[in-house]
Amino acid sequence: MKKHKKTIVICSVMLAIVILAIVLIKLGNNADFNDNQEVSQKPFNDLSAEDILSITVFAIPPNETVLVDDMVEIEIIVEILRTVIIYQKSDEWKNTGGQGVTFTISKTTDEVVEVRPYGSYLIIDGQGYRTEYQPSENLNRIANTILDTPFGGKPIE
Repeated sequence: MKKHKKTIVICSVMLAIVILAIVLIKLGNNADFNDNQEVSQKPFNDLSAEDILSITVFAIPPNETVLVDDMVEIEIIVEILRTVIIYQKSDEWKNTGGQGVTFTISKTTDEVVEVRPYGSYLIIDGQGYRTEYQPSENLNRIANTILDTPFGGKPIE
């Protein structure tokens, strides 16, 4: 009788371990779908200036839009975009203040991508992500440079 109880206990423990292992494996496989997981990605890593027809830069203030279609200027913007690393999705940027800058990128494939740097956040096509501050700040600086000086850009009325 004692051997029978011991066998049942051992089998129960083994079954619990197997179930736990299966659950952990399933959770690990579904981790890509967890919005709170901190996974770094470089969404513009494969972007090149040749992929872009033009970029419009809008900032408020000063509530001005400039069209950038010069390849040298586009290359500068692309190089900054290629340094951007995004992490988990976040809507916290909606609770912060400051200048709003929007880059609307028109690609040769007719795709349009909207990028808004906002401090430690980057909004891509309306979805916010946590990001490193410096690339976002660099995008703001180049936008203000474009808006403050002609930089080859053409104001849009």
